[in-house]
Amino acid sequence: MLSASADEGGFFDGWGRRVVRFPADGHPDLCYAVLDLHGDSRDEVVVWDPHELWIYTQSDNPAPGRLYAPRRNPLWNASNYQATVSLPGWSE
Repeated sequence: MLSASADEGGFFDGWGRRVVRFPADGHPDLCYAVLDLHGDSRDEVVVWDPHELWIYTQSDNPAPGRLYAPRRNPLWNASNYQATVSLPGWSE
């Protein structure tokens, strides 16, 4: 994820191609975090500024069976100055 900007931001693949755009729905775009808030191995996207905080999440419950669950740096060691790495992984 580069930024939460509807014009310039979104999710990019390893080749630099934008694969997901944010909607132009008035969401804040100063800061963002991508993490699993619900504990279902799927990420939520949190975007905020000094006045608002929005959370983008799925509208459905997780499907039964294994879900994609990337392995990442532990949250207890999170920093604004780190490089976050996502390695392939699956839920049990």
